[in-house]
Amino acid sequence: KNSDAQPLDDPAARLAAVGVTRERAVVHMPPPVVLDGGLERAACMAETSRVLRLLSLGAEADGLSASGETLLGLCCFHCRVLSVEELQELLDACPAAALAHRDRKGRLPLHTMLGRHARLTAAHVDAMVRAAPAAARALDGLGRAPLHHLVLMQRRVRVGELAAALEPWPEAAATPDR
Repeated sequence: KNSDAQPLDDPAARLAAVGVTRERAVVHMPPPVVLDGGLERAACMAETSRVLRLLSLGAEADGLSASGETLLGLCCFHCRVLSVEELQELLDACPAAALAHRDRKGRLPLHTMLGRHARLTAAHVDAMVRAAPAAARALDGLGRAPLHHLVLMQRRVRVGELAAALEPWPEAAATPDR
C-alpha cells in the first residue's frame, strides 16, 4: 500500500487517481433547453387544444418553463379538464424525462394530475401509471404518494379512480405522509 494515498472520498483525490487535474476537470454543461413560449402560455392558460395544435405543428415538448416546469407538469397543473385522449397525446409528445421531473414541491406529474384534475377517471390514472409506473410509488416533498393527493385534493373519489391509483402500490394506503 502507498502511505501517501489520499482518501478517495475527497473529490480532488478521486480526480487525481484517474489522472485528471483540477484544470482539466472543468465540465461545460449545455444551457438548459427552454420550453417554447407559445406552448408555455397555452398550457398556463389551460388551452389544451392550442397546446396539442402547436405540438402537431412541430413545437418541441422538451425543455423547462421560466418557473422550471415541463410542459407535462404545466398541463397537469393548469389543464384541469383534460380528456383521456388529450392526456395520451401529451404523454406521447413529451419526453420520458418529463414524467420523472419534480416541481419545486417535489411532485411528479402523477401527483399533480391526481390532486388537481376536475374530471378525473380511472382511464386518466391508468394512462399516467402506464407511462410512468415508478411514479405511483414516489413520495413528494411532503412525503405524500400520488394516492394521498387523490384522496386529499379531490372532492369525491369514485371507486374506479381509487382502485386504479391503488393497483400499482396498494401499500400506499398504509403509508403515512409527513
